[in-house]
Amino acid sequence: MATKKSNRQDNSGSTVIQVNLLGLVIFSVALVIASGLVSYGLAGRQALQAAKLRMNDSQSASITQWQGETPPWGQLLLRNIELEKPDEYVAFEVGTNHAPAWAFAEMKLPEVRNLMLDCGFTSTQADRALSPQFTTVTATNTVIHPDDDLVLALAPQTRATFYNRLAAFNENHYIKNPFVFNSTSFDTIAVEHKIDEASANLVRKLLYPRGNALCFSDLELVLRRIPDENKRVQLVKAMSLQPATLVRLQIHPDTDIDKLLGYWSAPGVRIKDLRPLLESLKHADKPVLAVLMGRDG
Repeated sequence: MATKKSNRQDNSGSTVIQVNLLGLVIFSVALVIASGLVSYGLAGRQALQAAKLRMNDSQSASITQWQGETPPWGQLLLRNIELEKPDEYVAFEVGTNHAPAWAFAEMKLPEVRNLMLDCGFTSTQADRALSPQFTTVTATNTVIHPDDDLVLALAPQTRATFYNRLAAFNENHYIKNPFVFNSTSFDTIAVEHKIDEASANLVRKLLYPRGNALCFSDLELVLRRIPDENKRVQLVKAMSLQPATLVRLQIHPDTDIDKLLGYWSAPGVRIKDLRPLLESLKHADKPVLAVLMGRDG
């Protein structure tokens, strides 16, 4: 198993050693099941391997406290972090030539119109959406390229009902995989990342409810209405941030290495490579933090 050493100092003064195990996903699942300690979330669209880590050094880490014997998973140091899309991913999304589309697989025009009316469209809105200038019909699909005025005119509940139906079709990428916020998180993001007020207000107008969350699926529309490329990049980066947890395993001179390896062992983990490293850390002059990262290699 590959290991990476770093001369960087943790805020507590501890030396930091980065250890690649099976990946943070497997680590997180095991930890949640066993101890309920770590909350780890990633949207399906952003895997850890395709993200940049953002960490505020002023943030304090919290160490888990246990009474009595140390649990088999060891003593953990947790820090909340954010994962940011890399620049090459953002560059693809910020282009203004991506026109919004609503795709209906295996549906003809009358079926699409009925679906729209069931979701709360007015007859005028449905007729406008299905007019020849906006609609393409093939042998298998109906695709609508709605104009901005129609998209902006949808009431939040109509948008929610309609987009939830559209999410059944894989072709509707941002509708199937929307940006998700709680009731206040977008406002916080807009302030912290200095999103200009016009762009923020446009996003707010296009938010729609899904359960207890607020979703956003009309990124193409918003980007096409932002003339400044830097502002488009700023918006995409801010909205694609994903919360995660950086977990560090603290190694002390009296740490039971056999217990740790017994807990974290799994098919594919080469314990014979990891044991010498962990044993050597017990003899360090000060506590050492083994950082459990998700990248492989």
